[in-house]
Amino acid sequence: MAFYRHFYPMSARFLPLATLALLITLLSLPTVALAVPVEDGHGLTEESPLLQEDIKGLVPDLILNQRGLSRVWHTQAAVDANRSHVVGVSQYLSSDRVITEYIVKFDGGDVRFSAGQLNRYGEPIDDATAKAKANDYVKKVERLGGTAELIIQAAPECTLYVSTDRATLQAIDMHTGRSLWVSRAGSVAFPAFTPAANEKYVAHVNGSTLYLFEASTGKMLWSKLMRGAPSASPAITKSMVVVPMVNGTVEMYPLVDKGEEVLYYQGLGRALHPPVNTNNRLVWATKTGNLYINSQLSRDLSFRVEIHEEIVSAPGFSGNRVYLTSVDGYLYAVGELTGKTDWRFSTGEPIGQTPFTHQDAVYVVTDMGTLYKVNQELGDEVWKADKVEKVVAATKDRLYGLSLGGTHLLQFDLVSGNLVGKIPLNDVSLIHVNQETNRIILGTESGLIQCIKSLSDDPLSSLRPKG
Repeated sequence: MAFYRHFYPMSARFLPLATLALLITLLSLPTVALAVPVEDGHGLTEESPLLQEDIKGLVPDLILNQRGLSRVWHTQAAVDANRSHVVGVSQYLSSDRVITEYIVKFDGGDVRFSAGQLNRYGEPIDDATAKAKANDYVKKVERLGGTAELIIQAAPECTLYVSTDRATLQAIDMHTGRSLWVSRAGSVAFPAFTPAANEKYVAHVNGSTLYLFEASTGKMLWSKLMRGAPSASPAITKSMVVVPMVNGTVEMYPLVDKGEEVLYYQGLGRALHPPVNTNNRLVWATKTGNLYINSQLSRDLSFRVEIHEEIVSAPGFSGNRVYLTSVDGYLYAVGELTGKTDWRFSTGEPIGQTPFTHQDAVYVVTDMGTLYKVNQELGDEVWKADKVEKVVAATKDRLYGLSLGGTHLLQFDLVSGNLVGKIPLNDVSLIHVNQETNRIILGTESGLIQCIKSLSDDPLSSLRPKG
């Protein structure tokens, strides 16, 4: 039997006229969609009536704007906040497909429109509507006595993939925050890992089962019970999915079943992190100090490089070099085409962080909280900073790190290394280390996700140019 709670309001004749008008206005407001496009905060938009600063875990717009940043969007992932949490977040930036963005720039900020953005009813708009809304916005600014400029630019498609401990996998448009699809990915009884994607497919591991999904629709294409127990998330190339195991084996599965057998590489030691898909190779490191470099095309092992010290982080890469750190405090640069160590840089402190590459430098954070900027070509120190937990993002003129204790997002000038800003991260518990694009991804384990950009950094682009 269903029970309903009724509320009997005071008769309208006892309410002041102004109060009655306010009630009528509030009751007429449209339902807020899950993905909330962020406009300018100047009262010009009709898209987001929600008071964003009241959402737990959302960095206030005012603080972002004071630091030269703006929020592109925020959304709630497909997570039951009371029963589950986000396990992993990854991105894929398309090299084949682009979208058109219509950006209105004016004093104090910018507003962007594109196909797929949600309207006030939670429905995605098309390209023609996006263009029309941008032109209307220009007129609104001008009617209020301001000046506005409409900029039209192309940007690559980019998708954010989110996995949860409730065996769900979700795809989110990185330009708009719109949910593209949600799929079931295994059982809640088994641990889930961070997904990996390429242009056509998404690979996901749940327990000891490997799943492959169609990237455009979320349709599950196949599932395979793996021979071993996975030690880290999968990696994906154009032709195969690669999963490291706790016994040191790396299992390689063809994406398309053409009668090819599954390959097994027995390594020396366990890989604690997923393999890294560089421009030319697939590389992974083991705890025993071995770096493996594998050809993506022939599936043959190209090199095994011995570091002779424990490696507890994933490799980084830029161009034709692979960068890795070890607990003896060294940063190594290895040629992925030669397997030779080009140089090594000593910090004098143990390192358990993955190197972060950006432009002509590689950044590394020691276990003692010292951040180093090192020249990629020669391996020389450029500058260093203290009290940093890890590097999380970069733009064309700023590097973003997490403070010790995770209380603040730190802004460093790329050239001088000076600390130029600190942003409080109240209630932010999910921080995605983004080495793929010029965006900052923050959120909560309960599923709130926000995408932040620099006011001077457009469009969304890769931090890793092709080598």
